Parts: sequence; structure tokens; C-alpha cells
Amino acid sequence: EPGRAYFANGEIISARYRNKADEEAVCALVTIKDGHFEFLNENTPPPPKTINCRTMPLLLEACRRADEELANGEESDEKHVAAAG
Repeated sequence: EPGRAYFANGEIISARYRNKADEEAVCALVTIKDGHFEFLNENTPPPPKTINCRTMPLLLEACRRADEELANGEESDEKHVAAAG
């Protein structure tokens, strides 16, 4: 099942992955170790903005959570396709 992160003006504005949405979906997408990633320029309007923080702090928080999971032995085996558009 592909994940999707939507960008506008260089910022992530919305994300979906499995049963997660927005910030939680971004955090899950960061833990994917292997897969096929595509960056698409779709000619459709993006979904409404549902992520209200800036991309850099969001990615730093996602990496911090992933590091904590690794330190606690909760390593992810995620190997899925993720598409960003």
C-alpha cells in the first residue's frame, strides 16, 4: 500500500500511510528502510492542508522517534512503496 506525502511551496501539507494520517504518517514513512520512492508532479489540486508545522521540524521529530524506537529495540521492518505527490 503506497504512502503519500503532499507538498506545496516546499512544505509537507498532508500525508497518508496505512491507517495513519498527517504527522503520524510522516513519522511512519521515515522508518521505511527499503522501497520504491517517486516524486510526482501531479496536475491535480493538493488536498487541504492538515499539517500545520513546518517540514524541517516535522522531519527532525520523525527521526528522533525512529532513533528512540531503535534504542528501545523496536526496529521497523517496513519495506513498502511510498509515493509523494
